Amino acid sequence: MRAPIAATPSTRLGAPCLAYSPTPFTRLAAMSSLGRSLPNLLRSIGAENVEITAHARIPKVAEYQRTHLLSLIESMREPIVASRRLTESELRAHIRALSEHLADPATTLIDKLLVQAWGQKPR
Repeated sequence: MRAPIAATPSTRLGAPCLAYSPTPFTRLAAMSSLGRSLPNLLRSIGAENVEITAHARIPKVAEYQRTHLLSLIESMREPIVASRRLTESELRAHIRALSEHLADPATTLIDKLLVQAWGQKPR
């Protein structure tokens, strides 16, 4: 499962929902930062002339990738409310606000970030 990397303009609208269960989201965050750490990992094993390139996927307003996190939050509605971190009405308000934010064409969402890194074995 993927988590959006970033949205601009930024918002903390989804933060209470994501704060419900940190373990799965912490794992996703760790996976999403793996690409950025590749150059240092290569250097740590002795690679030389390490280079890096990145390619970003930016979904359009009507594409599913723009709102898949909303579906995840919706599927976790009962456990989120049962945790008492959010009431049902607070959760609905956050989902509605996040949905409006993601539907705004002025919001740029980076959904996929592919990072490539390579280097040479020392001679």
